Amino acid sequence: MTHVWCVFLTAPMVANLFDGEKMRATFRVFSNISLGIVAQNVLVIATMIVAYVSFVTLAPCLKWSWFSLFSKRDQETGKKEPCEGRNIHLIPAQIKYFGLVFLALLAINLPQFALTEEEWFRAGTVSWVHGVALSFLFGMVHCIVGVPLGAGIAITIAGLWFTHQYFVGGVELSTLHHTTYNLTLVSILFLGLLCEHIYSFVKDRKNEDKTSKDED
Repeated sequence: MTHVWCVFLTAPMVANLFDGEKMRATFRVFSNISLGIVAQNVLVIATMIVAYVSFVTLAPCLKWSWFSLFSKRDQETGKKEPCEGRNIHLIPAQIKYFGLVFLALLAINLPQFALTEEEWFRAGTVSWVHGVALSFLFGMVHCIVGVPLGAGIAITIAGLWFTHQYFVGGVELSTLHHTTYNLTLVSILFLGLLCEHIYSFVKDRKNEDKTSKDED
């Protein structure tokens, strides 16, 4: 099932690579990213993390996700525990080695995804009251793809930040910041996964060398 879902998510992203108009728009967004914009969105991400930790500390029930309806057996205790929430759009990243390719494809497609979400949740916003409501909805929609309730609420902060950018420079500017925000997160995931693969590869090679020596 994981591989079917992987194909479902990956195929459109590969197809986009051959769409000249989309790729030109994509690289236009990337070319406008600056260190200042990156730094601003890193602060937004840090604020969200602090908010999420605070939420689940004060109200542990906010760790709930629809993944919690399913259980898995703990390898150490043998007891069944609820599955942790996660973004189903990132499941292909769990496939060994292919996960790096998937994240690279995802990164290239981020401006298109960000533009779509900005057109849904920011375009036409007329006031901060309207913006707060749409930002909360923006966060809650992420719960549909599996993130915990607390994370969905925390993502409202990002929604408010993008709303501010929309008021300053329209969908174009909010898309730029949304892309930078997502690209920062995907880059962190990519580097973490790359380090994990390198560590696993080195560990396996050491085990193979040790086995060979024992056999000799």
